[in-house]
Amino acid sequence: MTDASKSLAEEPQQTYQEAITRIQEIVRLLEAGDIEVDELTKLIEEATGLIQFCSTRLTAIDKEVSQLLQQLDESQE
Repeated sequence: MTDASKSLAEEPQQTYQEAITRIQEIVRLLEAGDIEVDELTKLIEEATGLIQFCSTRLTAIDKEVSQLLQQLDESQE
């Protein structure tokens, strides 16, 4: 794989939005149906990694928001 074609899942500084955008691109490619079997496997692997990244990120954000709300409640008491 060339540097230009590396998946976002391999990039350490990707954002949630970049991952979602790439997942949407992969879905469009899959829906088009013009993908070779070898490429299909690569795309599914990439999408799986991106989905896992997004899930982990959402869990972390949920935890951060909960902590901030708890701090806000405590400061108002």
